[in-house]
Amino acid sequence: MERGVIDKSIKTIKKHSREMPHGKATLKLKLVQLAYFAPEANTVAVAGDFNDWDVQVHMLEKKRDGWWKTNLKLTPGRYHYRFVINGEQWSEDPENPNKVPNEFASYNSVLEVS
Repeated sequence: MERGVIDKSIKTIKKHSREMPHGKATLKLKLVQLAYFAPEANTVAVAGDFNDWDVQVHMLEKKRDGWWKTNLKLTPGRYHYRFVINGEQWSEDPENPNKVPNEFASYNSVLEVS
């Protein structure tokens, strides 16, 4: 099994929007599954600009094989993210070669959702 982004599929959801004058907007959301291998970890989360870098919003679920996984529903765009292990160790996605430098002298992983 590959690390990083495992599965992507498109879902269309109609939602009421306060920003649209007629009350309805169609948003195309993609289901993106992220995974991180950390068999010894107690917790793994993903934080990024899609959740205002909140380390408690998207907790990954631990699987028996040492992988941690979560599904995100994201609109098309470019997102920066990092994994957070045990609430304190920040790490870029080791299997995603798309990275950009950040202000902490390390790298953010970049996820392109189309």
